[in-house]
Amino acid sequence: MTVAGAALCCAIVSGGLLFIGRAAEDAAFDTFRIKLALIVCAVGMTLLVRRRYGIRLGRATDRQCVTVGLASIALWVGVAVSGRMIAFIHD
Repeated sequence: MTVAGAALCCAIVSGGLLFIGRAAEDAAFDTFRIKLALIVCAVGMTLLVRRRYGIRLGRATDRQCVTVGLASIALWVGVAVSGRMIAFIHD
């Protein structure tokens, strides 16, 4: 398992534990659903890219590497921002 995979597993466990405390409240928020959708997109994109270009993007061109990197950053920043918006908007 890569470092990123281990970090994702830790984030899933800790996020699940945080969610348990306010599951009914958080699940009702559109912001929470957006966050989950972004997480699914980011993980799905990562799996697709690894399958298509290799684990270290060895089969990708420089332009494809930049595109994948920018898309990944945008998705994960969206996850972080939507997570903070849950606290700011709904508390």
